[in-house]
Amino acid sequence: MSKEQIQFVDTLSDSERKRFRLLGIASTWFGCFGDILVDNSAIMILFFLALESSETLTMFQTSLSGIAFLILLVPASFLVAKFGCKPVVRASCLISLVSFILMSFAPWLGVAGKYWTAFWCFVYAFSRVLWSGSWFPLLTYILKPEERGKFFGMMRFSYYVITGTVFFLLGLFMGEKPPVLFLQIVLFVVGLLAWGRWLCIKQIRLPEQGEAQTSGANMKTAFLTSLRNAPLVMFSVYICFSMAAFGGLTPLVLLYVKEGLHFGDGTTQLLSTVTIVGCAIGYLVFPVILKKFGMRTLQLFAHILFILLPAALFFCGKDVPYLFYILSVLLFLCNFVWAVFYAGASSEMLALARPGNATMATAFSQTYLQFGLAAGRIASSLLLGGGLLAVHWDFHGLSISNYQSIFLIAAGFATFCLTLIFCLPSVVPRHDEDYYNP
Repeated sequence: MSKEQIQFVDTLSDSERKRFRLLGIASTWFGCFGDILVDNSAIMILFFLALESSETLTMFQTSLSGIAFLILLVPASFLVAKFGCKPVVRASCLISLVSFILMSFAPWLGVAGKYWTAFWCFVYAFSRVLWSGSWFPLLTYILKPEERGKFFGMMRFSYYVITGTVFFLLGLFMGEKPPVLFLQIVLFVVGLLAWGRWLCIKQIRLPEQGEAQTSGANMKTAFLTSLRNAPLVMFSVYICFSMAAFGGLTPLVLLYVKEGLHFGDGTTQLLSTVTIVGCAIGYLVFPVILKKFGMRTLQLFAHILFILLPAALFFCGKDVPYLFYILSVLLFLCNFVWAVFYAGASSEMLALARPGNATMATAFSQTYLQFGLAAGRIASSLLLGGGLLAVHWDFHGLSISNYQSIFLIAAGFATFCLTLIFCLPSVVPRHDEDYYNP
């Protein structure tokens, strides 16, 4: 935290900081619908399929956020440094609003509709990068260090509860074959809600200069500092490979449910709600798990589940009894462990960031994480559409689909990633020259 940030947060009264914290949390309630719609909800998948999109394109669009973060997150940090937090947040919210509204027009464009939607999905992903690049620096002006844990826990839990409730009700209301107009209205409303994020953020008082006026030379120095931070780089490599193995599992399962198992749209959306509940509970209990077991045990246990859960999904063929309930449990566990792992990774990023370099160090590690997510999802889309896997094959009397083959590949790759455990700072003893402040 810079001297300016420390001085400013100390000038705020307790009541001001409380009000700004509430506004910060409320801003996520508006903006999170778009993020959850793209990451965890089946609605976007159903929308693409309604546009007669191929399985390859439908799966590929789930990687667009990762691609945008990979390419643009570090440059976004430079934009925040040049223009300040609030202008970048305003631009992010405006892009989000326009993206979702224009997406909703896709069914009226005929065969071009699916490509139109994919394009605006990528534009929306750019808005997420701008938001991420400005959100954490903004919070350093209104949160004291001892307030961060409670703030992030309440923020993530509250917005997952809100979105989970809304998407659950949508799943009940939409039925098994909702009209395309229903999906269009959902996208349109999500676009309007994105502007509410800015209406909350603009009420938060920041210092007059904010983070603007930071020189490009200083940002370059911050980037080089991150690049020379060996423990940070090693940890970033680990989360990159781990996310390539596990990060694309949820959208792949939802696509399998719809296209491979031929569940109805309403049932598919209800299953996607389970993923939101898993994330909400994972974020809620993370502080308790961390305090009781420590970071090392948490990360090792999460990696074991990265192997076991896709292996279990491999056996979820269409002839398995009580398949809906089994998939519900597995999807819940997948997203529970994802939330716990991601919360732990966020904590480790800050612990590995050298003093004064938290913004760039976080962007650096997030870029690796998002690269892993994008790579895993792109690989799945290519495997589905490239004809590299048999559509069906037999395994000891079981009929295995190409989706199940990808689950098995994910489990195998996660097993290979065990060789990177030595990259975890919580596992490997620290050298004197390393910085690690958990």
